[in-house]
Amino acid sequence: MIGRTALIQGILIAFVLILFWTGALTLETFGPFLPAIAILLVLYFGASVFLGWKFIVQPRLHGFRFNRSQDKDKVTRQFSGFPVFYDTSGREEEFKWVPGFEEDCTGVLEEVRGFLANGSGEKEGRQPADDAFNTAYQNEVLSLSPTWKTLNLMSYGTTNQNAQLLPRTREIVSRLPSVFTCNLSKLAPRTELRPHAGESTCYIRCHLGIEIPAMAPVTALHVAGEERSWEEGKVMAFCDGQWHGAHNRSDEERYVLIFDIMPSRLEWYTKQYCALMVALNVTQYLLPGRVSLDEPLWRPKVLLGYFAFATAGVPILAGMYAYFRFFCSFRTPWMKRLSKAGFGFYY
Repeated sequence: MIGRTALIQGILIAFVLILFWTGALTLETFGPFLPAIAILLVLYFGASVFLGWKFIVQPRLHGFRFNRSQDKDKVTRQFSGFPVFYDTSGREEEFKWVPGFEEDCTGVLEEVRGFLANGSGEKEGRQPADDAFNTAYQNEVLSLSPTWKTLNLMSYGTTNQNAQLLPRTREIVSRLPSVFTCNLSKLAPRTELRPHAGESTCYIRCHLGIEIPAMAPVTALHVAGEERSWEEGKVMAFCDGQWHGAHNRSDEERYVLIFDIMPSRLEWYTKQYCALMVALNVTQYLLPGRVSLDEPLWRPKVLLGYFAFATAGVPILAGMYAYFRFFCSFRTPWMKRLSKAGFGFYY
């Protein structure tokens, strides 16, 4: 994404230089607006350097990568040296918390199962549990039918109002080190989630089995060619940046609690990452066109998307990052808009 954006920026700069070289533009053309334009240009290129640092330099310095592709070969090449599944037995220092968490999860299983069976609210006017679920983001891409749904409890470090439905679950999960997202995932019977790749390799994606109707190969998660079964009350952890998918070929619904945590070596990066992802999603929501690495740049919607991002998107993204990083620690109306706009998995 940054490479294509830099290409568009280079073309625009070359075009302006040609106009100056041919005399079509001169400094006198801008008259009294020249100082303001100079300040805006300094801010714009400062934002460009900042985003280059955030998306390219900083990840490489700390051993992780961002992903903007949904092409299997590209993802496999980019993340070939990263983990697939993690050992959650408690032998590794990073996962010492798992045995104790699984013991506490008796309460989680009871609360979630009670919610699924009885819904929410008082006896009179009680809402069915299914009404609280939203269709997961990119569902039209990842699922063969609109049957992958999630109930979001935590969005990039901010608590969702849905947490009121499962307070004990939210409280137990919030004890985990550097947890920043959490949702209850529902996979309907006879459903396939097409393989895809997550946003980055900087975090650890964890699944806690809630209701698992069958073991592999009937119901399973597959990551980078490895297939595993969920177990009720047990944590499964993997690298979300790897190529992965899931299926439920049984006749019953499958429920898992999904949550993301930062590894201890990147715990300091949690708030930065949350602010960066929310800012990126807001920017994508605001801009026209489509920013895609898997389609030719010359396609109208893709070209429009990159042109919009290279011009207006760069300062918007930098400004939004500053806002969410330093001035906002609560769930904003932006997150509600993103949820309605198809980013439901995280919002």
